[in-house]
Amino acid sequence: MKSSTSAYPEAAIPTLKERTKGPGKPPTTLRYQDDPASVKALIAGLPADAFQTITWRRRTRTGPGNPDAAMRSRFTTLRIRPANRNIPRQGDGSLPAEWLIAELPTDAAEPTDYLLSTLPEDTSSSRRCA
Repeated sequence: MKSSTSAYPEAAIPTLKERTKGPGKPPTTLRYQDDPASVKALIAGLPADAFQTITWRRRTRTGPGNPDAAMRSRFTTLRIRPANRNIPRQGDGSLPAEWLIAELPTDAAEPTDYLLSTLPEDTSSSRRCA
C-alpha cells in the first residue's frame, strides 16, 4: 500500500454530525468528524522504540556482513481503521479495525513498506510481522 493511504486511529469513533440551524432533516448517518491521516503520518507519531528487529527467513548464502544469511528488518504494528469508502461498515457505523504493519530497514530514514493485516487483535507482534 502507499504511504499516502488514508486511515483513522483505531480509537476514532463515528458520531452523528451536529445539526445545523435551518430547515431539513437532521443527520442520521454516523460519520468520522476528523479527517483521516496518511498511514505514514500515523506511523510517524510512534516512538522510535516502537520498531523491533524481526528475522523472518534464513537463506543459504552467507556473507561477511551477514554470516547466518538472515533476512531481517525492523517492523512495527498499529491498529487502524482504513478510510476507504468502499469498505463495509460494522453495525455501529465504524470502519473495521486492522493491523497496519510498517517496515523500517536499518539503512532507511522512514518506513519503506506498509501492509494491512486482518489478523485478530490479540495476535502477538512477532506473529503479525512474520
